[in-house]
Amino acid sequence: SLIINLPGSKKAARENLEVVLPALQHAIYKIKGGSKDCGS
Repeated sequence: SLIINLPGSKKAARENLEVVLPALQHAIYKIKGGSKDCGS
């Protein structure tokens, strides 16, 4: 499971998602058991 908590305002949620979304693909890969090291 991956839970992402976001702020209550639309603007703040949007700003936070801009930071989180680029890393989301890697996070899902790791959750599924991906063995490639982070930062490789």
